[in-house]
Amino acid sequence: MKYIVTFDVDKGTYLKFLNFTVKRACQTQSQFKAFAINLVAWLFITVFFMFIFQSFTSKVSSIDLSSALVGALPFCLIIGYSMYANFKARKFSIPNKQGIILGAKSIELTPEGITETSAVSKCHYSWSCVEEVTENSGDYYIFLDKMFALIIPSSAFVSQGSIEQFKSYINKYV
Repeated sequence: MKYIVTFDVDKGTYLKFLNFTVKRACQTQSQFKAFAINLVAWLFITVFFMFIFQSFTSKVSSIDLSSALVGALPFCLIIGYSMYANFKARKFSIPNKQGIILGAKSIELTPEGITETSAVSKCHYSWSCVEEVTENSGDYYIFLDKMFALIIPSSAFVSQGSIEQFKSYINKYV
């Protein structure tokens, strides 16, 4: 017995997957640990700048606007560059249209494993490498590794019955 689903992964579906995996990866660190690291980092930054301004103000009785702007300039540059780098990373991480990730695909589920077929590739994965199957806004992600998954968009399923059939077949092996 096998189950076959055919679909098309587009840029929007991939961006939803990318956002989901980034959130998923960020949640692996405990909230307390992240808070403690931030607290210690900001403590050191604060003490460093307090030391700089204390030694600077001992020579000058007051700090004028130009000094404050010069002090704020590195922070503005760092924030601006990090936003630019984030934008560029997101833009250049989108795969090619008819490549391995985006484009028309067919996934065949068999007792031996999962076979993914597209115009440029054919891959087979055994059930033992499937880590998790997750649903996000109607899309299904079959995670084969922490950040790699087979993306099945909600448009691949014609009815609620086909979704239930897909889930029951996956649940046999995962």
